[in-house]
Amino acid sequence: MNNARRSLKVVLFSALFAVAASGCKAKLEGSLMVNGTPFQPTSCRSGQVYGFVGVELTNAEGASLRFVQTPMNVPQVIYMASEGAPATVVGVCGGMSVRQTNTRINNVYNVEGVVSPQCAGTMTVAGSLRFANCH
Repeated sequence: MNNARRSLKVVLFSALFAVAASGCKAKLEGSLMVNGTPFQPTSCRSGQVYGFVGVELTNAEGASLRFVQTPMNVPQVIYMASEGAPATVVGVCGGMSVRQTNTRINNVYNVEGVVSPQCAGTMTVAGSLRFANCH
């Protein structure tokens, strides 16, 4: 009886862990362009990791776009060509909606929302992208 109960607990724990893990996978829908070239993010991180409200989107090549929420509730867009590369401040342009969820991983709250940059200047960043489960 004790072994059966223990086996049931292991099965239930494994099932709950699988459901929780699948619910934490980042969701990215939409398209962005940087200087006329498609920027397809493959991952996202909550800005909380880096000390800002917003989101960081990274593509397969390691380039990142950060959307930092300003006090005026518009994104300041920052571009990094690769990890560790100097940051280029693209500017305050377009729109962003970001919401902190109740889900936390390693004390970092997941964020979800949408970015719709329309930046033109030294760099152009345009498009619209929905994100969820970014931690």
